[in-house]
Amino acid sequence: MAKWGELDYRKWERFPANLKVMQDKMPSFMDAAVKELANRLLKRAVLLTPKEATEIRKGWKLGKISWNNKGCEIQVTNAIGGEEILSLSAAQINRELRSRVSSKLETFITKGAR
Repeated sequence: MAKWGELDYRKWERFPANLKVMQDKMPSFMDAAVKELANRLLKRAVLLTPKEATEIRKGWKLGKISWNNKGCEIQVTNAIGGEEILSLSAAQINRELRSRVSSKLETFITKGAR
């Protein structure tokens, strides 16, 4: 008869409790991930602003982060201008978004399952 190996059932027994812990921690995980993305967007906008445009570079501000039915909304403003720079920054962040969030979520799940 073939030997199929061993199976540790203790992990399966702990699974419901681990799932509950992850559900409880998910809102704070999401908030932290969104705040990190917002700060990345702000930093990218500052870095893409030409150094000669000192006033625009200093004018970038991170505003309110709010949640709605479709997801979240991040306000990044500059009273002087820079809409094109912000659009370019958002497009760059959006390209990185899936891989960055997937990586963070994978880490959250593996650490949360312990």
